[in-house]
Amino acid sequence: MKVRVDPNHIHHFKQPILDANRKPTGEVKDVLQLDVQFPKYPQLPTYGLRIDFPITKQKVLDAIKAKARQAKAQVDLDIFIKGQLGTDILEFDVEV
Repeated sequence: MKVRVDPNHIHHFKQPILDANRKPTGEVKDVLQLDVQFPKYPQLPTYGLRIDFPITKQKVLDAIKAKARQAKAQVDLDIFIKGQLGTDILEFDVEV
């Protein structure tokens, strides 16, 4: 599966750490965010991945591969559902 990481959307920032009730603890962690696209599937959104620091190239690649597996599963499910529905529901007349 071909993957494209948008070089203009690779950002490092500090993210607040939340407690179990999703309230800020006052601490922060370093995060890398990057946008991933799958050119073969333009109907899929651009996915924003957040990866905790410290990072390694392998950690980033593993995160991208995990997202690619999720995207592929979504495409497969969409194809299956569209097959179940058939094409006769895509356009038709209905009297109201």
